[in-house]
Amino acid sequence: MNKAENVLDYYYKACKLKEVERSGWVDWNISRTGPVERIAEHIYGTQILAMAIYLEYELDLNIDKVTTMLAHHETEEIEIGDITPFDGVTDTKKLELGQIAVSNIASKIKNGEYIKRYIDEFEKRETKEGMFAYLIDKLECILWAKKYSDTGRISLETAPKEQIEDVKEYIEKGANDAGDIFREFHKYKFEKDEVFMEIINTLEKYIIKEK
Repeated sequence: MNKAENVLDYYYKACKLKEVERSGWVDWNISRTGPVERIAEHIYGTQILAMAIYLEYELDLNIDKVTTMLAHHETEEIEIGDITPFDGVTDTKKLELGQIAVSNIASKIKNGEYIKRYIDEFEKRETKEGMFAYLIDKLECILWAKKYSDTGRISLETAPKEQIEDVKEYIEKGANDAGDIFREFHKYKFEKDEVFMEIINTLEKYIIKEK
C-alpha cells in the first residue's frame, strides 16, 4: 500500500472510537432519552478539560504534550473495547492487553512508535505531564457521571443489582447518586494534587447550570 492508503486505513481504524459507547454508562443502564457518550467524545472532553485547568491555574506544564497524550490515550480501546473498573479485569491484565493492542495499532502506520511513546508516558505517570493527563482522564469521567446523575440519565434506582452491589460501600458511606460514587471511587488518586482536590471538593456543591 502507498502512504495515502496507510493514512486512510489508520484513520478509519482509529475512528471506530467515534461509534463506540462508553461501557461504564451502559453498565449503569443509562436512560436512552438522549445520546450516550462515545469514546471519542470522552477524548475530546479530556483535552478541553486539560486546557481549561492549565489556563485557569497557570500551570507549569507542556500542554501540547498533554493534549497529544490525551488524543491517543484510548487507542487500545480500538481493539479491546472499554474495560471498566467493574469488569473484573486487574490493572496489570488491562495494561498487558492495552500494550499489545497499542503495538498492533501503532505498527499500522509509519513512525507509529511516536504514538506508542506518548501512550507509554501516560500509562507510566512518571512525568508531570503524564500524571496530569492521567488525572484529567479520571476527572473527566467523574464530571460526566455527575452530569448524567443530575439530569436523571443514570440513577441508583434503575442501575442493575450487580452494579449496586459493586459500589455498596460508597452508598453506605452516604453516596446519593452515581456522581457521588464515581467521585468517591477515584478521590484517593487526587489527594496529592491541590488543584484537582479543589475541583473535586467544589464539585460536591456544584450545580450544573445548563442541563
